[in-house]
Amino acid sequence: MLLVSAPELQTLGKTISELCGGLPLITSILGHSLKTVDVAARDQLLHELDYYLTRTQISNGETQVLELSYNRLSHELKPCLLYMGPFPEGQDIQVDKLCMLLAAEDLLLPEGSGRRKTTLMESVRNTLEKLALKRLVEVQEDKVSVTRTLAIYLSKYGDGDAIRFRSHDTRKKIRSLLIFDAYESHKKSTWPSEINDLKEFSSLRALDFDGVDFRARKLPRGMDKLVMLRYLSFRGCCLETFPPSISKFPCLETLDLRVKDCNTAIPDVLSNMKRLRHLFFPIMYQSDSSNKLKLLGLERLEILVNFDTGACNVDDVSQLNNLQVLTAISDGNPKDLEAIINCLDKKAANLHHSSLNIRNFDCYTRERESPYSEEC
Repeated sequence: MLLVSAPELQTLGKTISELCGGLPLITSILGHSLKTVDVAARDQLLHELDYYLTRTQISNGETQVLELSYNRLSHELKPCLLYMGPFPEGQDIQVDKLCMLLAAEDLLLPEGSGRRKTTLMESVRNTLEKLALKRLVEVQEDKVSVTRTLAIYLSKYGDGDAIRFRSHDTRKKIRSLLIFDAYESHKKSTWPSEINDLKEFSSLRALDFDGVDFRARKLPRGMDKLVMLRYLSFRGCCLETFPPSISKFPCLETLDLRVKDCNTAIPDVLSNMKRLRHLFFPIMYQSDSSNKLKLLGLERLEILVNFDTGACNVDDVSQLNNLQVLTAISDGNPKDLEAIINCLDKKAANLHHSSLNIRNFDCYTRERESPYSEEC
């Protein structure tokens, strides 16, 4: 433990303030960088900072301190920080989304081994806490407000506009494609020409549509050619029908279908996605056929959100032995309600989180009598 006398702290504070030119951001970053180091490391860091700042004017000192802080990061933290770059400036980045994107690119792995092995979500939280301690990201209620992989803002492109790549091979090297819209360009009927057909993005592992309105423009062509895709999200989009081709991704681990303000039709093909670990249904959805959606065979599934007993086969849940998170919805059908309650009860010991939202249930009518009324 490092003990520093009050006079020495005053001298150290003056030194830091002078080096930082009184700028609050770099003073805060430097202070937290010195917080956990010994005297020798502290003196070395101050020497490096003095050298950095003498290379440029103090007006650019903030950049120099950020550069120094980045260079001192461990090799695990650097790619995680860089990955946040393409997200819109000032927009909160949801931790679960960031975790799955990082996992899709093998930039983040569970820590430890044996019984002490952490989950991916725990690993990303640990990483963000380390970055937050260095004041390189800002944590707010389990979210990160900072700003990274090709990010496209559809509102900046007109119909048929081109995205200029440095070379034809650039698209083959891109591993994550983030497409933001927030309904701002809903009147545009075509994609920028370079993403109208995605087959050239052959190395793509993560594809994220954020707030895209698909009522005007169709899904890009060539999505079924993305055989390396691990993460696919339509969160916040408007899409009334999902195509059966969503099952043609043999490596897919995360599928986020949480569209906005739509009663979406989902094809009964999810049971073919054997490597799926995280499945997020919309709030309102239905099967595109007379049969309920089947999840039997998804043995790796760990997170299942918005499982609707009216749209999905309830009996399949009992076979999902790796589930850690289960949030379910029941429209009040007595048999389905009883089945999902029994399932939650049996899995309680293994679930980290579970919830049940019961809608439109009236236990006072004979047609919708409570499944437990006979016990009363």
